[in-house]
Amino acid sequence: MVMAGFGAMALEPGSVESQRMRAMALDAIVQAKQASIQASWKEIASLEAQIAQLPSADSSDGDAHNMDKARELLQAAEKRRVLEERRLELLREITSGYAELQSARQMLSEVRSQLRQNQQVLDGHWAVTIMPSGVRGDFYLSQNGTLVSGEYRLENGQTGNLQGTLIAGHLLLDRTDSSLGKIGRYEAQVMKDQNSLRGTWYSYDVMSGQPLTGAFAMDRVQEEGSP
Repeated sequence: MVMAGFGAMALEPGSVESQRMRAMALDAIVQAKQASIQASWKEIASLEAQIAQLPSADSSDGDAHNMDKARELLQAAEKRRVLEERRLELLREITSGYAELQSARQMLSEVRSQLRQNQQVLDGHWAVTIMPSGVRGDFYLSQNGTLVSGEYRLENGQTGNLQGTLIAGHLLLDRTDSSLGKIGRYEAQVMKDQNSLRGTWYSYDVMSGQPLTGAFAMDRVQEEGSP
């Protein structure tokens, strides 16, 4: 069976790159299965044309029914049997092929949907903890391809905007405070569960007397009604 093993392929989470490879493999299967079905239909049409050309014992001339005619009809019947058997075999393959094609298309749709979701992994609400101060807050992010933007609110009252990129699971975010301007950068890696990030922050405010770097964590906040 062509589709054997592809169920696990379609449902396995994996990385964005592995999902992209699975989508490409499933798309190739869909294209190949469609081409195979079309070729089978063409062969059936050819077989039916050959069957239609075979002689049959429908002559109204009794004198034509002799030994030579019998031999001719026997050969035609044997050839018809071979052609009909091949036709039956092709029809079975086509029926099975349509079922596999439908399954492959469904898997491909699921993988593409999963890929779109994982490519937008940062969309949503994130709880943030900044060390060593222990300040907590919230990031509200939106992702468009590799570009990330959003807003933040910290429990110390600071608010502002976030702008950056996510490339190969590596996040870079510039933090612009609503009062102080561009104040620092966050750099982190998406964890395997895609619901948390861990990394380091850097401050541009060298005159503040506060630490200029430290660790931080981001954890996805499941909003009410989310799966």
